Formats: sequence, structure tokens, C-alpha cells
Amino acid sequence: MGLRKGQTPKNFTECQQKAWTANRGRPAWNKGKSPSPESRLKMSLARKGKYMGSNHPKWKGGRKKRDRRRVHICTICTVSFLGQRGSGTARACPSCTYITAPCRICSIPVTVKRSEFNEGRGKFCSRGCAAKGLKRYKGIDSPFWKHGRATIANRKTYQREHRLANSARYSHYSLTRQRRKAGAAGSHTLEQWQELKSHYNHMCLCCKQQEPFIKLTEDHIMPISRGGSDYISNIQPLCISCNSQKHTKAFAIIGEFTPISL
Repeated sequence: MGLRKGQTPKNFTECQQKAWTANRGRPAWNKGKSPSPESRLKMSLARKGKYMGSNHPKWKGGRKKRDRRRVHICTICTVSFLGQRGSGTARACPSCTYITAPCRICSIPVTVKRSEFNEGRGKFCSRGCAAKGLKRYKGIDSPFWKHGRATIANRKTYQREHRLANSARYSHYSLTRQRRKAGAAGSHTLEQWQELKSHYNHMCLCCKQQEPFIKLTEDHIMPISRGGSDYISNIQPLCISCNSQKHTKAFAIIGEFTPISL
């Protein structure tokens, strides 16, 4: 009588040990052999489509993709919405992103982005209408006219003249950039520096000499190298000589001096 499914003979372990002992050291039947290209092609075609995707015996429903979209709040209608993938700075919801505005020439409604409309673009329905609407702004009539700087020579001349006329502002921009690179916190404008100088009658607070006999410079009460800021509250007007002698010392002369109105 044969064995039923799932049953093992009583001497199964003994038979297994005998088989292992007899086959010990015997090379495998396919050792050193490889299937021919025709056999490989047949095996590939036989497996094609059978064990891929949902047909694979270990299929687990596929990889679930996580929704990486962020929740934003519209700055116009204050409604929360999901932004597009990769958009980390969405400001307006899809319904507020686009607006419909009439063309300036033919009054045909045009759908444009709100940002482009605010920047002055997208106010014409076609290039023909744009040419008609912008015709009066060409050449000298344009608000962006810069004295015909069409050539490189004219452009360089204009830049040279502009730098000479605004040398103080360019110097202030350069100093502000250097202080930012040094890691100083805050900043101040050229107008604030001019007001500070006029408040003390354009006088050096250390040697009491006035412009134009000296040139006033911006001295930081707490030096930037010692963690000082670039706010106007940390600035005092000193001449070049007094500023150099002060070096990196931290003391304020501005609190010991009361301005005298001339």
C-alpha cells in the first residue's frame, strides 16, 4: 500500500543519509555545460510575461507612492490647497492663479497669470494689439529711454558718468556687501548715514574737525570682527585718522557728545 500525500516512510532519514553518502564528490549533471542560444531564446520566450507584475507569485500590490505635495494657503482667498509636486513656494490656488482681463485695444477677454498681469505683461490679446498699444512708448517717448545707449561706447560712457555722479551711493553699496560677507547682522541706508552726519554737523566726534577739511567714515561702535551689527545704532561718524586709531576697540564717543546746532 502506497503512502498518502504528506506522509514520509519510516526509514526516510536512513535513505537520505545513504543517498548523500553515495553522491558525495560526484559532479553535478550540468556542471561545465551551458544552454545553446536557441535554448536560451526558447526559455526567455516561455517566461516572458508570466512572472512580471501582478502575474508574479510574490506580487504584493506594487509600491505605494507617497503624496509629496504640500498644503499651502492662498494669499488671495485664504483657502488651503495642495500644490504641485516640486512647488515649494506656491502662493495662489489654481482658481486665483489666472485672471481674465480685457485687451487694452480690442477689449477681448484674455486669460493671463495674475503675477504676469501685475508685472505689466499679458494686457494685450495679440502682438498686433501690443504694437498699437506700445507704439507711443518707443524711442524718446518711452519711460525707459536712456539717451540712446545702443552702442557699447555710449553704454560705457553712460556708466562712467553715472558712477561719477553717484560715487557715494556706489561706495555705500560696496561697503554693505563687504560687511555682509563678514557676517554682520542688519544694514542701514545711505540716507540714514547722511542724516547721522548732518545731526552732528558733519563733525568727527573724536578730533572735532568738520568736513570738507576731513572725510568722515562709518565707525562701528562694536566692531564687526567682535560680533557687532551694521545697524545705524551701531554707527558713529569718525574721520579716517581717528577711525584707524580706534581700530578694533569697542567704545562709544557718540554718547558723550551733544550736537550743537549752527
